[in-house]
Amino acid sequence: MTSLGSNGINLLLVGRSRSGISSTWNSLLGRDNHCTMSEKEMRIGCKETNGNTYNFVDMPGFQMCAEDNAGNIHILDEALKLCPGEFHAILIIMSFNGRFTDEDVRFLKMLKARLGDKFVRDRCVAVFTHGDNFDTEMSEEVEPVSFIDWCMRQTGPEQLVKLFQKCQNRIVLFYNKGKNYQEKRQKSVRELLDLVFKNVLTGEKLLELKRQEIVRRILTIGIKLSGTSCAPSLTGHDFNDILLEVKQILLDIDSSGQGHSELFDLRQMVMTVNNDINYLATLNYSDRLTTKNRICDTIFMVADPKAYARRTIFS
Repeated sequence: MTSLGSNGINLLLVGRSRSGISSTWNSLLGRDNHCTMSEKEMRIGCKETNGNTYNFVDMPGFQMCAEDNAGNIHILDEALKLCPGEFHAILIIMSFNGRFTDEDVRFLKMLKARLGDKFVRDRCVAVFTHGDNFDTEMSEEVEPVSFIDWCMRQTGPEQLVKLFQKCQNRIVLFYNKGKNYQEKRQKSVRELLDLVFKNVLTGEKLLELKRQEIVRRILTIGIKLSGTSCAPSLTGHDFNDILLEVKQILLDIDSSGQGHSELFDLRQMVMTVNNDINYLATLNYSDRLTTKNRICDTIFMVADPKAYARRTIFS
């Protein structure tokens, strides 16, 4: 299986067999939950959301009936190898069925032993499937509570309480099926991705994603500018839109903190492009065309150097 690259947000789904790993994977990708996988298969799915790429790894569920965890640890290690760096988050999938078994306890102990306390504290999110079971349970209560409140009120088993504490309450109730299926499923997905983006990703990864977003926007400007006419004037809607977008990119970089060296380099380039585009209006047609092409070359060289190199070779 192909390893995951450094681009995008890499998430691994782990859980016991029949905990709803594959259904959650399908829900995250917006797929039909009738799509199943074999018990020994791993698969990767990608999804674009709000300009970010999420890579989800679905792996076989752990069989916790035996005391020997060697086979389970081997499966987990094989999944971890798919991301040569580190998974940005691990989604611990458990089923909400009103009880917590000895197999669940062994599963959490194994994860803690393999991943370590720090990883669980910094990178793990607890995802409880079968949210419809929770709704049914609350409908029978005199004073129903929210799922988070329910989690906070738990006093045992010890491994479950410790999980909530170590995950720092990064807990999501998931609806893969049941009443109000579609609406609640979509809300579950949004809540989970939001939680990962805001509470799990490191500052370094957020900066990397910001850089990728800015580079995409700069590349779009280059493509739009290359198709903009230089005659008879530069006062058309396309040109004005380009100027507005360049200024917006500068504002976004500044709000992100231009002290970061990578963003500072981008800011210098965008500032140069901004000045050059404004300068275009003062030139005659032939000089405008030459300057416009130079601006586009600068953008393409920075935003997509490989494509620029191919373009230079074959031009």
